[in-house]
Amino acid sequence: MAVQQQWDAELGEPSAGVSEEVMHNSHDLLSSAKDGSLQSVLRGSSVTDFLGKAWVRAHPQVQPAIKAFEEQMANSGHAQPTVQADGPASGGSAA
Repeated sequence: MAVQQQWDAELGEPSAGVSEEVMHNSHDLLSSAKDGSLQSVLRGSSVTDFLGKAWVRAHPQVQPAIKAFEEQMANSGHAQPTVQADGPASGGSAA
């Protein structure tokens, strides 16, 4: 939802295409989390790496959603790496 809000805010701007790709990737993450294939989709990378470090850095408002997603996956038994947008997110996600 946080990624989609960023994409909505950027509609008509040159960066909207990249945000749309990130939005599709975040939907892939959610779908894979639901069907149990998240680890194979991430292939050892963090959610931030999967979505794109540069994009996440440019959109810090999504970092709480990424962190919440990773925490939810960790609590449900799906171990997830930590947010890695130039280090751990501090109060500041994608899914």
